[in-house]
Amino acid sequence: MKIPMLKPFLLTMLLSVVTAFAHASSWQPRVDDAVWEVSSSIFECRLVQPIPRYGQAVFDTRAGESPRFYLDPEKNLMEGGEANIRLEAPAWKRGEQQRHFGSVTVNKTGYRGYPVVLDEKMSDQLLSELALGYAPIFSRSSNYSDADNIQVGLLPVNFKRAFQDYRRCLVGLLPANFEQISRSKVHFDTGKYNLNEDARVLLDLIAVYMKGDVSVNEVYIDGYTDSVGRKISNIELSKKRSETVLDYLVDAGISDDLVITRYHGQLYPLAKNNSDVNRAKNRRVTIRLDRVSIEDLAEEEEVDDLTELDEEPQEDLSGDV
Repeated sequence: MKIPMLKPFLLTMLLSVVTAFAHASSWQPRVDDAVWEVSSSIFECRLVQPIPRYGQAVFDTRAGESPRFYLDPEKNLMEGGEANIRLEAPAWKRGEQQRHFGSVTVNKTGYRGYPVVLDEKMSDQLLSELALGYAPIFSRSSNYSDADNIQVGLLPVNFKRAFQDYRRCLVGLLPANFEQISRSKVHFDTGKYNLNEDARVLLDLIAVYMKGDVSVNEVYIDGYTDSVGRKISNIELSKKRSETVLDYLVDAGISDDLVITRYHGQLYPLAKNNSDVNRAKNRRVTIRLDRVSIEDLAEEEEVDDLTELDEEPQEDLSGDV
């Protein structure tokens, strides 16, 4: 009877097939070369672990934004859908091997295009687990084969000191970033051009930001009024408002060479001047921060020089008549 003799052979073949179809592709740093790198500024704090042949894992907090964690692969290999996150216990945790941490959606169109992104709450929890010695592993089927499973792991080796540096950076972050601050407004009471407390707080923030970001090399300050009063008086009032903002920034250490002030009176209202609420919107000074390349600045200076030449008075050769 040859059939029973075929069973071990068939079983071996079946196990081989199952193993082939359950293959996992794993990326994780080696224990002996795992590192955490911190980059710090008043604009952004980053805590990064490079993952060889995969990319990097990043904890990132930008000025004015919530903290996030994301995987930054050289090429995304995970299929869209829910990825599982488990925690491998450290060796000294006897009796505990691994536990479930949570899940996250793999989405190529997510935050800044990264496929795996954790929100503020999960990012903070993951930092805490790493500080306790746990190793997170992200697992998801591949986007090129249903038979392959992608696993990306982090190691807590050398984590604590880098984590302390990262937390120190967070304390010094600005409360706003360029996108949030580059188009700002301050408002005024009727007929007034003095700055209220909210305006001073905003201008202080703009000054601190400009001192830290040297790429901001042009500032436009535009003053406006509502439609109450005479047009000529409103022109003068809008000028005083612009100059008040300029003087405050200069006193805070901003060079007036970077600043262009303009005033428009009651022109260009944001809303119809038909209610107290709308008129309050129109009593404003806008502050626009720009980053202009050196080439563009050179072109502007060249145009200004040509304009000055065109405007030079010509010598009168006609003589007295």
